[in-house]
Amino acid sequence: MPENDDCRLLLRVYGDSLGMPRAFEGIRYRETYAELLKAALEERAWRVDLYNRSKGNVDVGELRTMVEYDRRYFGRPREIVVIQCGIVDCAPRPISGRTRRLVGRLPEPLRQRVITFLHSNRARLLNSGFQWRVTEPDPFRLTYRELLLAASSGTGHVYSVNVAPTTPEMEEHSPGLSGSIQRYNTIIADEVRRAGASVQLIDVHSAILEEDGGLQRYVNAKDGHHITREGHLLYTRLIMAAEHAWALERIEPSPATCP
Repeated sequence: MPENDDCRLLLRVYGDSLGMPRAFEGIRYRETYAELLKAALEERAWRVDLYNRSKGNVDVGELRTMVEYDRRYFGRPREIVVIQCGIVDCAPRPISGRTRRLVGRLPEPLRQRVITFLHSNRARLLNSGFQWRVTEPDPFRLTYRELLLAASSGTGHVYSVNVAPTTPEMEEHSPGLSGSIQRYNTIIADEVRRAGASVQLIDVHSAILEEDGGLQRYVNAKDGHHITREGHLLYTRLIMAAEHAWALERIEPSPATCP
């Protein structure tokens, strides 16, 4: 007997390293928000096929390319698409991308000395005006717009997750990071509004800051960027709350029809 396609849901997640497991810090793959979302949706009787396309150190341009290529292969299934990026693009850096590539070609001993110098003097260099970003604000806006357009070209819902806040310690190490995060989150919110009804903002930034002790609970204290195990649970709760409201517009499967 052929399987009922009405019971199946494709979950595609496109993100940076926040969507990846960190086994070396005790976060296993099944504890990532992608896997937790899959499990939560399956509790609603969906049969969920997960494609977690998250990748470390990925910028908005690379994610856009991934989404544009993927849509050729998946067709138009019933689906949910999660977009989570921005920190790689917006973080201020003391050297340009071109200089960084040149440093990478140096002999190992010299390269390590340069890296050590940059790490030790990062705050001083940034405060002196030496600031570059992987994707400057205007190119980020345009590319994020194209990313949302590609993600929303199917038949499903798209959830756009903004950039989580950083810790005071990381702001001290990387001056200007908090302001840059806020600036890029404003761009993300603008583009979500522009994208229309099929795209919804998941404001993790506000959710973390509004909760007493939220930074300590949800953001990795070691690097001020990655999320904790509880952070993955928070992302799941926020997306599922939005999905619950959105699901009122469509017929949900039932255990009787999708055993």
